[in-house]
Amino acid sequence: MEMLGKIRRMYFRDKLSLHQIAKRTGLSRNTIRKRVRAPEATQPAYQRCATFNKLNPFHETLEQALKADSFRPKHNRRSAKTLFEQIKRRSVLPDLFTHLHCYLFRWLLSVWREIPSLLATSAWLWP
Repeated sequence: MEMLGKIRRMYFRDKLSLHQIAKRTGLSRNTIRKRVRAPEATQPAYQRCATFNKLNPFHETLEQALKADSFRPKHNRRSAKTLFEQIKRRSVLPDLFTHLHCYLFRWLLSVWREIPSLLATSAWLWP
C-alpha cells in the first residue's frame, strides 16, 4: 500500500507529527498512529466476503451483452435502461435499476484498459 509508505516516510524521515500527517493525508490520527506503530512488513489485509446481489443470476447475460455492444457503433449500443428492461422481462424481481447501474459502472472500469473505446462513451451509464 502506497499510503502506508507515505505515512511512515513523513513520520520517520520528515519528522512530522501525527497531527500534521493527518492534515496532509486526510486520515484520522488513530489510523496514522496504528500504521506508524505497526511492524514495517505488515500490510493491512481487507477481507470482503462474497455477497449475493439480485443481479447475480444475470451477470453472464450482462457480460455477454456488454461485450457484444462494445464492438457496435456508439449510437447502436444499448443503454442501461434498455438492458434493465430486458432483465425485467425475464425476472419477477422488483426494481433492479440501481444494482444494474452499479454493475455497469464497475464493469466499465474493469475493462477500460482492454477496450479503450468504452471509456469514451457513457451510453451504458445514463438512461
